[in-house]
Order: sequence, then C-alpha cells, then structure tokens
Amino acid sequence: MVSGYLNTFRDSVGSLAHCIDNDVPGILNWAEMYDIAGLIAPRPLFVESGEKDNSFPIAASVESFNRVREIYSVFGAADRVEQEVFPGEHSFWGKRGVPFLARHLAA
Repeated sequence: MVSGYLNTFRDSVGSLAHCIDNDVPGILNWAEMYDIAGLIAPRPLFVESGEKDNSFPIAASVESFNRVREIYSVFGAADRVEQEVFPGEHSFWGKRGVPFLARHLAA
C-alpha cells in the first residue's frame, strides 16, 4: 500500500520542497516514479492520494497511477492494482486500502 506518495518526480520531489531523503540524484535519467512502482507487478498494489496534498499534486498522482496500471495490464494483472483519491491532505486514509490489503493478504 502506498499512501500519499505515488506521483512523478518531475511534479513533486523535483519541483517542490521535500525532505532530503526523497532526493535521488539523476533518477530521471533512468526512471520516473511510476516505472519504479511498476517493478512490483504483478503483485497487488493499492495507492491512495489526497486531493489537497500540497507535497504530491493530485493530477500527477492520478497520471502516475494510470502509468502503473498500464504496466499491470502488460502482466494481465489490472485487477490487482487500485487507487483511491480521497478529499484530504497528505495523510493516511485507509477506507478502501485496508480492505484491499485484507483481501489480498488472506489469499
């Protein structure tokens, strides 16, 4: 489960003030955040993103998730990846994410 982080380096870490631990020098020479998130396919992945998150802009979160979903589709696993956009800031939401985890961890 990724809560309040999946975005693009271009729109978040690379263009907004973030903690130094988010900086990966030269990362865009190799991959964007959605490429890295796609590395866990076809294992289940749930992403939640706040509409009012000032650190991870919602448009880039949705864009990044759509790219991850494309990667999952290549693996025939589009049913194992979901995103919930919630009406909040940079925080844990869990309303759909926790049941998603319970469902997939019970398998």
